[in-house]
Amino acid sequence: MNDQLDIFGAVGTTRQSADKQFEIFWKSYPRRVSKGNAREAFEKAIKKTTLDNMLKAITEYVAKKPEKIDFKHPATWLNGECWDDEWEPPQAKAPQQTITTTHLSRFQTREEYLAAERARAERSFR
Repeated sequence: MNDQLDIFGAVGTTRQSADKQFEIFWKSYPRRVSKGNAREAFEKAIKKTTLDNMLKAITEYVAKKPEKIDFKHPATWLNGECWDDEWEPPQAKAPQQTITTTHLSRFQTREEYLAAERARAERSFR
């Protein structure tokens, strides 16, 4: 067998097909900045995983990333091996606290409450 390992570590992969793979990745990634850095990171990353794994992970990343967080630069995503990230389901928001009226329960009538408030106000101004 005369196959040789290329710089990507794959048997029989030509530079042209590696470039095509990068372009597929590039078009799939939601934030397209620093293409040169992304290409270098892709050359390292493709030795560790497949393009299919990356594309599946990108789809999940786009779907599950919280809105208030920006997308990572592609080189950062690749260097961090983020295709292996596990996304947790979004946390349910805690219910907002409502104004409680338990402090009013010791008063039978509105007049009792107002009298207590007047007495409290008089004490605070002495």
